[in-house]
Amino acid sequence: MKFLLFTLILLTFSLFPAAQNPTSEKNSEIISLTLDKTSVTHWCPRFKERSCSREKSKISIKTTISPINVNPTFYYSITGGQIIGSGSEVVWEFGETTPPGKHTISVGVGVDYVMGETISKTIELFECDHCYMICECPNIGILGPSKPVKANDTIVFEATVSGGDRQYTYYTWTISGGSIIFGEKSSKVFIKIPSKPEKNAVTATVEIGSDPACNCPNSESKSVEIALKTP
Repeated sequence: MKFLLFTLILLTFSLFPAAQNPTSEKNSEIISLTLDKTSVTHWCPRFKERSCSREKSKISIKTTISPINVNPTFYYSITGGQIIGSGSEVVWEFGETTPPGKHTISVGVGVDYVMGETISKTIELFECDHCYMICECPNIGILGPSKPVKANDTIVFEATVSGGDRQYTYYTWTISGGSIIFGEKSSKVFIKIPSKPEKNAVTATVEIGSDPACNCPNSESKSVEIALKTP
């Protein structure tokens, strides 16, 4: 009887093996890290040279792993630039602020921030040494009274600026034939005509800031007649 019971137990274990522990599944290992290029040039967004375009500053990355477990996570670490995308295929991009020289990418794969060995590769980033700036000069105008003004009038001149690189725009006014009340550093300036004008016109000149590398014209003037009383 005991022998028969022992035989039945052996048959049961042979027919129904113990379930494997799901946590014992082998972690994925990186087989290869492939880069479509090993050197790139800075992207220059303000320049027109096509050899320094944004596309030229990108490297396509492909990581091959085995075995492919359920929902593996790829962890990328870089010494410069930025990673665009996620998963096994991403793009490594370099902007104009990334210092030139050698940069390294390291990748690991795992689950819940636990991973095995990492693999690294190094590329070289070159500075774009022949970027030609696109100089777009601004159009400057001045709006003001369309008819002659009188003594003691308060008038307004307004600078209009279109086009160009507005990053450098600031305003400095110079007035002849009147005095500035306020607005000397803004686009609108308020002017007081004296009670006894010494000139027959008030002239406003505005100077705006511009990119010094472009050497653009940066000032404009407008004059308005002062109607003097006849004796």
